[in-house]
Amino acid sequence: MKKIYVILHDIRSAENVGGILRTSDAFGISKVYLTGYTPAPIDRFGRPVSKIAKAALGAEKSVEW
Repeated sequence: MKKIYVILHDIRSAENVGGILRTSDAFGISKVYLTGYTPAPIDRFGRPVSKIAKAALGAEKSVEW
């Protein structure tokens, strides 16, 4: 099976990142790369970002990023 990767470069909206993570989970994407100033599901202090978690509906835990 081929692996498919998604690159999110300079996406400002945390909600959009969560939505893309959720969609990637539904389509079986192998990994999502977050580049530039795209927010990550975990902030620099190790806390989950609530806007991403709300939009991703748990996909941030099942899709590698």
